[in-house]
Amino acid sequence: MYISRVEPKNTHVAQLMIKSAYQMHKGLWRLFADGPDKRRDFLFRSEPSRWGQYLVVSAVQPEDAYNDWTIETKLYDPKLTAGDRMYFALRANPVRTIKDQYGKSKRVDVVMDAKHSLKQQGIPFESRPSKAELAYVSGLQWLLARVEAMGVSLLEETLRVEGYKIHRFIKNGKGGRERQWGIQFATLDFEGCCVITDPQRLRTALFEGVGPAKAFGCGLMLVKRV
Repeated sequence: MYISRVEPKNTHVAQLMIKSAYQMHKGLWRLFADGPDKRRDFLFRSEPSRWGQYLVVSAVQPEDAYNDWTIETKLYDPKLTAGDRMYFALRANPVRTIKDQYGKSKRVDVVMDAKHSLKQQGIPFESRPSKAELAYVSGLQWLLARVEAMGVSLLEETLRVEGYKIHRFIKNGKGGRERQWGIQFATLDFEGCCVITDPQRLRTALFEGVGPAKAFGCGLMLVKRV
């Protein structure tokens, strides 16, 4: 595996990338799509910088055929040992699956679902937790349900859950005729300290990601020893 720091070389690419999570995916895809049947084999997350910066974990090295990017790449083979304490950062799309009124399964944003539940219970608006508080509680519950599969245990007193954001964009597609889909998803940023319980499971989480919406910059977990 490889880990890369990728930055646009010019404002045209930078401005295109920040239009939506879909444009980010398309822009980075060009660094890895070496054939029409290529499957996505990379994770990424955006980082703040003047022109945008992206951290990418991938099965192959990125290749810039159009000279649009500055790329720094190195092998990614983290040394993981049970009992080690690690700092982690994760941008995730926290959802859960429910049944709608017709019995069909659908994914719902855990924060908005918690907000809707309070409304259904008849709790007055002024008595409800703030959106930041709902994000912390429902986000933490979502993460705790996954830590065993991630191969870690959380040190909850160090945990930060913040940056709740809803992303919306239109995706074009062709299926005999031009079609458009409205896409919406939410992100939450988690960071704090954890203890490794299963190095192989953690390795899988680092390489394959955590949660859905990986094509749109979610799921990449970063760790470093503390």
